[in-house]
Amino acid sequence: MIRLVKDDQMDRTMQWAALLGAGCIVGGRYFAELPYTLYAKPADFWLDSPALAFIKLGALLWILAFGFIWTRYAVGKSWSFVAQFGTTSLLVYWVHIELVYGRWLGAWKENLDIPQATVLAAAVIALMLALSLLRTHGKKWISMPAVLRWYPFTSPKAN
Repeated sequence: MIRLVKDDQMDRTMQWAALLGAGCIVGGRYFAELPYTLYAKPADFWLDSPALAFIKLGALLWILAFGFIWTRYAVGKSWSFVAQFGTTSLLVYWVHIELVYGRWLGAWKENLDIPQATVLAAAVIALMLALSLLRTHGKKWISMPAVLRWYPFTSPKAN
């Protein structure tokens, strides 16, 4: 739907997205705390609650509006982490899924308290930014012949 909006209407669209997101979050919280339900079986909030889906939708709309404001007004033509992550989003998504939900950090993640989880989340974000930068600017930073010399089995001299 964003592609259908003209550039001169984008500011107003993002304002509505932020307002709709706030409404989804507040409404989701309100309906999640009601003592009764429309469903035969009460929903578990963290597993199958429609209220959680609305809260997540509201958070995504806020992230969308933040990303628009950040790229349009905060940074202008300079470097932006939002644009950087957008350039390599699929790679960053795959690697972060493997790190966060895979076996790599499995022994740690079940036993973390809130400060430790916060530090680990910041570390994963920093690693994903470094991976994204390496993907887009790696050829300028790493000399490929030097890397090939480090692996003798792939070096042209070894053949």
